[in-house]
Amino acid sequence: IVPRNVRADESIVAAEANRSFSLQASIRSWNPADPIHSHKQHSRGMCSPGGTIGIGVGGKNGFSVEVRCLPGDRSMAAVIKLEPSESNRTLDASTTEVDLSDLHSDYISVAEDDDGRKYFLIIEPEILETRLPTQFKAEALAIYDWDFPSSPVIVDDEVYVGRVGMSGGPVVGIDIAGIAGIEFSLLPLKDGTPTGTLQGGTLTIGTDDHVVMISGVRNGAAKQTLDGPHKVWVRNTAGSNSAEEMKTLLREQLQLIEKRKADGDASITDDVIARVRGFIESGRPMLLGSHARSVRQGDLQE
Repeated sequence: IVPRNVRADESIVAAEANRSFSLQASIRSWNPADPIHSHKQHSRGMCSPGGTIGIGVGGKNGFSVEVRCLPGDRSMAAVIKLEPSESNRTLDASTTEVDLSDLHSDYISVAEDDDGRKYFLIIEPEILETRLPTQFKAEALAIYDWDFPSSPVIVDDEVYVGRVGMSGGPVVGIDIAGIAGIEFSLLPLKDGTPTGTLQGGTLTIGTDDHVVMISGVRNGAAKQTLDGPHKVWVRNTAGSNSAEEMKTLLREQLQLIEKRKADGDASITDDVIARVRGFIESGRPMLLGSHARSVRQGDLQE
């Protein structure tokens, strides 16, 4: 058994919060000859400063335990009272004060059965965080941010080109070989036009010659599906290539990745090679990459 560390959410610690401590007390037993299979949890309880826990174990070597948490702003301490049962002739009544301010758990060996089973009282400190009310800020909702949980991308209602799996800022870019390199946002992009629509988690974007559809789209810090319909602003980027240009580049790339695989690079799978070769042979569009980022200076219309 390893003493537990403080169980605290870092996001709560970073905010203004009230801190207090509590203690968990439990009685456990096991046979040292086989602790894993013989382990038992008998009883447990929790108390905060000023409170008391009462737990115990029955049987020939039974006993009861009272743990009283002592108040203190800068310390964690408890008074422990052990009382043997009437049949227990191996344990004397005792009262002990323990200091747990260093956040280490305390283990007290209490009793032992004739078969070698040992009983332990385990006191575990825990820090409690109570977050205080703060001023609501709309930006915390991040309502313009995108989330794509492995969302399929379809071109012209029939051609599957890949999946987008990412989340992040309000500006997203995708590059589809032979189709388009675009950036889009719910915010009005500079040099962009509202040729996209977001409705019910489906994003539809019209380019000069094609329609790109991405489904399973979510938005905001809560990653929720927006009913819509909402305008999506779209602009072209320099990342797109024609189908023939992309074929030439991919032929060169295919030779390189096949050599890497032959040299033992485990990251190059047969599926990757098959996808690249399939695009070269068929000329079908393929999703090459995607990114999500925050808004930069000059990104939006004035």
